[in-house]
Amino acid sequence: MEGVTSNSEEFVAYYRGKPVIKNMFINELLKIPKKVIILDIGCGIGNLISYLKLEGYEKVLGFDIDERIMKVARAKGVKDVFVGDARSIPIRSKIINYALCYSLIEHTNNPRAVLREILRLLKDEGLLYISVPNGYSINDILLRLGGKILRGRTPHLQQFSKGNVMKLLETTGFEIIEIKDRKGFILFNLPVCASLLPSKIHNMCKKIANILGQSINLGWELKAKKHS
Repeated sequence: MEGVTSNSEEFVAYYRGKPVIKNMFINELLKIPKKVIILDIGCGIGNLISYLKLEGYEKVLGFDIDERIMKVARAKGVKDVFVGDARSIPIRSKIINYALCYSLIEHTNNPRAVLREILRLLKDEGLLYISVPNGYSINDILLRLGGKILRGRTPHLQQFSKGNVMKLLETTGFEIIEIKDRKGFILFNLPVCASLLPSKIHNMCKKIANILGQSINLGWELKAKKHS
C-alpha cells in the first residue's frame, strides 16, 4: 500500500489529546453547504471528521492506511472510515465535493498518484484543501533525523518547498486558489520527546519552542480547485 504508517501508539497518544482543530481553513469549511460530500484522506483517528459531524455535516467520509488507527477512530464513534491505498480509493469518480488531505503526501512514495486519485474523485470545480510541511525547515530536518536515529527510518519520504508543491498541484490538474503559511515548532510537542526528557525540562523546551515557532515556517495549507 502507498505510504508509511506511523508508530500507531504514539500517533494515537498525540492526536487523542487534541480535540481542537487548528486547520487554518476551518472557518471557511464551516461555511460550505451541509449536504455536500466531504472526504478526509489520511483521516487518522477522525478528529476532523468528528468536528465536522458535530457542526452538522452528515456526509463526511474518512480514509487511512493504518487499520490499528482506524480501529481507534471507530471505537470513539467515527463512522464511515475505511482502510486502504490512497492511490486507489474504492469510491466512484466525480462524487466528492470537497477533499481534505492534511499531512499525508509527505508520507507517500508517489504523491502525484495520490493527487491524481483525488482529482478522479472530485466533481468538476471540486475543491481540495491540503497541507504539506516545509521540508527545509528546522522542524522537518530534526523530525527526519530523529526518525532515522530512533527507528532507522524517516516518517517523511518527500521534502517540499513552496514552489515545488505548487508546481505539483498545478501539473496534476489543480488550480491553486489560496496558499497560507503555517508557523510553528512542533518537535517538543511530540510524544517521543516527552518520554525521553524529564518533565520540567520538557515543559521548558515546549515554552521555548512556542516562542521560536512564531517565526518558523512550518509549512503551507493550500486551497485548490479541480480544472473542469
